[in-house]
Amino acid sequence: MIIFQFRNLLIIKSLIEEGRPYYSFNKLSGIHPFVIKKGMVLAQKFTIGELKKIYQKIFKVDFDIKRGRVEPIIAIDLLIGDICLSRG
Repeated sequence: MIIFQFRNLLIIKSLIEEGRPYYSFNKLSGIHPFVIKKGMVLAQKFTIGELKKIYQKIFKVDFDIKRGRVEPIIAIDLLIGDICLSRG
């Protein structure tokens, strides 16, 4: 679920930075209009670089969990802490 949210934010932020008109976001991204509307507010709070770094961290944590390298609860707690600290 976390990766889904940040993937949507990354897509929305990319469309914003490309200067695409809002009305085309749904067609270009395939994301539901309600999700786009809510995501627009959140996407403004991040740079594209921050979103890419967070997305990479989430992907690594997901990979490590699936490989059994780390316990899921601990990995998610550390991920959230890392995201919060890097933003702060």
